[in-house]
Amino acid sequence: MTETFRVGARPRPYLLPRLTVAGHLLRFESCPLRYRLHGVGAWPEADVDDAPRLAGTLVHAALDHAGTACRPRGAGGEGLPIDDDAASRALESARRVVDALSPRAGRSEALHASLDAAAAIARRTILDLGPYLFPHLTATEQRLSATRLYADASIGEDEGHRRLRNVERFEVLGVLDAAASGLRPDRNGGPFESLIHGVLKRPRERPVGAVIDYKLARRPRQVEQDPSAPDVGAVRLEAHAFQVAAYACIRDRFAVSDVLVGVVIYLYDLFPELEPRVGNADAPDLAVGESSLADAVDRPSGDARSISARLHRASAVVVIDEAAVSEATARIDRIGVAIEACAEREAASLPPRLAWPTRRSELCSECDVRPMCPEWQDAEGDGTPAQYPQGYGQGEPDDG
Repeated sequence: MTETFRVGARPRPYLLPRLTVAGHLLRFESCPLRYRLHGVGAWPEADVDDAPRLAGTLVHAALDHAGTACRPRGAGGEGLPIDDDAASRALESARRVVDALSPRAGRSEALHASLDAAAAIARRTILDLGPYLFPHLTATEQRLSATRLYADASIGEDEGHRRLRNVERFEVLGVLDAAASGLRPDRNGGPFESLIHGVLKRPRERPVGAVIDYKLARRPRQVEQDPSAPDVGAVRLEAHAFQVAAYACIRDRFAVSDVLVGVVIYLYDLFPELEPRVGNADAPDLAVGESSLADAVDRPSGDARSISARLHRASAVVVIDEAAVSEATARIDRIGVAIEACAEREAASLPPRLAWPTRRSELCSECDVRPMCPEWQDAEGDGTPAQYPQGYGQGEPDDG
């Protein structure tokens, strides 16, 4: 018997495009060209003075450790009490994570101060919010992934580009900060129960699950301004709401299995006395809420009424129903198609600055890719970018 062998170059392996929700989808929406020139959406390596990222890492690592240690054994936790020892152990573990990214010897005084402030926020969150949240947790720092078929098989054909990459699917990923279950909507219940009761149109006795995302930031303020100009605060809130809805979609494989809400908690506004915000445009909109934050600050630390008032002021909540899942799914597919279309244009030998569109936003004045941006090159002599139509975006998100 004679065997026949094929001689030639080994075919290139098929690489499934991997798109994270915050690091790719939302960053692409902010500005496709900036996304492309920053390593196709990848975050730069952390340096010793990357204070915002390192502070966020410390807080998320501490809440992950405490949530795992203190949630019930039946939910995969250790069932430990929520006390000073638990908070100290969580912070010690989180500092080791940060030390691996940024050796202490190379840190500036400003970075030390930033990390100390973040540690204070993390400790207060564990001790004050933990007793009402951790007993309901089912997961912390859960890595999510799912694959999607590209919605449009004829990407780029309308622009005369031949399909070169032959990509049919992409993978969408995310990291869920926390998931909770068994929350019963109740106006007079605990902080989370009363918060959820306020957003559900028809509260029932049926327990509710929550997808939770922590932000080491202030709640974006919505302000009245020129109707023709985008409201930056509203744009950021909308992007964060999409983020938790997308995590719910991926976790349930793009279907709703139970009653769900998405909760974004802005930790700097949960404990405003720990972080001054004088003159900051991202301060929370104090006209929204059920009770006075000033009264809450004066109450004893850990008091249930105080935490409930704080949580109402420092959270954004979205009901994740079939309509929200459909909208989030369509948005994920739309952005995935747009990214692939840009990649195909570049594969067809189009320069990146022409293959990837630009989008005007508040980030333009501090963008470090301006030399490559056609809008800045076409700007007038006053140093501001030229006006141009809005692109795919909803604003640069916090990737925390």
